[in-house]
Amino acid sequence: MIKKTLPYILTVCFFIPIHGAKRMNGNNYPTPYYEFFFSKPVIFMFPMMRLNTIGVYYGFEEHEKITFVTLSGDKMDRDNFKGEGFDGYMTAVYPQVDPDQLTIAQKSSVGVLDFNLGKQIIDYRPKMPNYNIRNEYEAGKIINPSNQIVLSLFHPHITPENKSFFSYSLVLEDLKNGKVLKRLCVKEESLETIFLGKKYSYFLESTSDGKTIFDNWRAVDDNLEFIEHPLMPILTDQWKVFRSDAVLISESQECAVAYGALRSDKKGTQFFQITPWAENRPPVPVILPGNRKPSPYILRKTFLLSPSGKWLFFVAAPERGDDSYYLMYIDKTLPNYYLPPIEINVGGEDFSVTWMQDPEGFVVHDGKRLRYWDLSRFDPSQLLEKGK
Repeated sequence: MIKKTLPYILTVCFFIPIHGAKRMNGNNYPTPYYEFFFSKPVIFMFPMMRLNTIGVYYGFEEHEKITFVTLSGDKMDRDNFKGEGFDGYMTAVYPQVDPDQLTIAQKSSVGVLDFNLGKQIIDYRPKMPNYNIRNEYEAGKIINPSNQIVLSLFHPHITPENKSFFSYSLVLEDLKNGKVLKRLCVKEESLETIFLGKKYSYFLESTSDGKTIFDNWRAVDDNLEFIEHPLMPILTDQWKVFRSDAVLISESQECAVAYGALRSDKKGTQFFQITPWAENRPPVPVILPGNRKPSPYILRKTFLLSPSGKWLFFVAAPERGDDSYYLMYIDKTLPNYYLPPIEINVGGEDFSVTWMQDPEGFVVHDGKRLRYWDLSRFDPSQLLEKGK
């Protein structure tokens, strides 16, 4: 059954449980979307290197499972991972660089699942520099898949016995040989101002000379060596006037997207701002429909940049009213770096989202259904023409 939605704003009034898909098409943006019935209790979802596929981590405590969901046209297929040695528990997924393996964080350890062998081939548990510190892995990226070298971000829990000060650590680890190759302590208390890009890692560092606190944005390469990056001095200067609660960096579109407020604004009115690092390109505030403002929500769930760096998902709301959910297209060739945000229907407040990599897409689980937008079919000229 085919239904049409309103132009520009993608909304659906009601849904009927189905096992196939409903394609919502017509003159809507950014693209028609499909619905698939999926009633499993989703914990989180993640991109995969497989064609038309996402990973879904679902289940209840001690009964969690991984399934790979392929969404192609109006069909959905599932491939459950039943790996030997995998106890079903994980807290995060490292972006894939090898389609046959999945590197996962398991709170205080890192594991590698091999799909061809059908088992967990690595269970790495690092030794901490202080026995009072219990590490929890937050995120990471794979540096060398053949040698199992990864760069991990974890959050140590400091006990009163430990007098050292650091909130997060970036650690270069050899999973195969069980070694820490290098460690960098990041003096920053907010996870939202640490970003692991494909090329570099970026973070806001707070230091003090005993009298004054200095905030500086820094960038490091995959060997945890500090580098000169054109965006870092710009963000550092901006921090003096614009307090960023969260920052995402699009390396492909050469800009940062920040969520925060002007320090001079006593009301603390928050907004989104795009900061290019191209020469002579000033910061660009993002204008939201209906004078909406970013919502104080779980940022890691509702302020997300696509793997390509071309799409942003975020939540916004009027001063009084319900949250609205948006996708926004980012392109460094545009005069303002972005096209008008597009409202989408996520089906309620209890939802999970992820990106599809090939083709590029966006997937939402609303508790009962998966909704899939094929962003690879998006034509920016449609919104450009609409804005004229």
